[in-house]
Amino acid sequence: MKAVMMLTMMLAVTMVQVVPNQATCVDSSDEDVKKTKSLRKDLNELTKVVTSLKTKLTTVESTFQTTKTQQAGSITSLGSRVTSVETKAKNQGSSFVRWGWKTCPYGSTTVYSGLVGAKHYNSKGHGTNILCMSKSPTFDNKSSRNGYAHVWGAEYNGIPHHYNHDAPCSVCQASQSTTIMVPGTNVCPTGWTRQYYGNLVASHSAHYATEYICLDAYPQDDHGGELNHKGWTIFYVTAACGSLTCPPYVNNKVLSCVVCSK
Repeated sequence: MKAVMMLTMMLAVTMVQVVPNQATCVDSSDEDVKKTKSLRKDLNELTKVVTSLKTKLTTVESTFQTTKTQQAGSITSLGSRVTSVETKAKNQGSSFVRWGWKTCPYGSTTVYSGLVGAKHYNSKGHGTNILCMSKSPTFDNKSSRNGYAHVWGAEYNGIPHHYNHDAPCSVCQASQSTTIMVPGTNVCPTGWTRQYYGNLVASHSAHYATEYICLDAYPQDDHGGELNHKGWTIFYVTAACGSLTCPPYVNNKVLSCVVCSK
């Protein structure tokens, strides 16, 4: 736009310079009159060109502003969608299992209370993950004739004062959007809420492997489950120095754990 305005001013100056006044025209020769007319004609053509450029420039600026407004609207709309998704994610919360307890910590909701289920301590097959089994099972009509995978209950075996007792569990819903288990400490990272703390447990080192879980620091027993039926046997997990640096870890010390939400 500035370039067009400068061109217009130059043309105006040219008109002043090349268009003679009436007195000059009267005294001018025919050749001068012809030159003047030609210059006026050229000037008129240039004026038309400038006017056309101004119009086009106005159109371009208008289109640019429209596009800019549309893009701004799209960005605003996208931002609103992202905010909406984040809000929904926060409102949905997250879930975790409290191993060794029949109910969930204060501030969370108990979805259901169950029994710890896993593979047999002396079985190499089956699943390796630990389950919180429903206390109200339902069955369909399916059957298996080509071998089985099994789920056994779980008994405290290496947990003092709870030997052979069956282990309960509870599935919990937290209001926060993310829940994690931190092994090796009973303190949550800054800004996170502690749901519960306890100790790492797993299978005995001489048994077949299962996953590590965080057993509540003060585990409960499932009522009536004190008989020795084996199944999965639960043992504390201790630190083994080497690749696990000591210090800060201490060899053969029982490892702590904590479940945190944010």
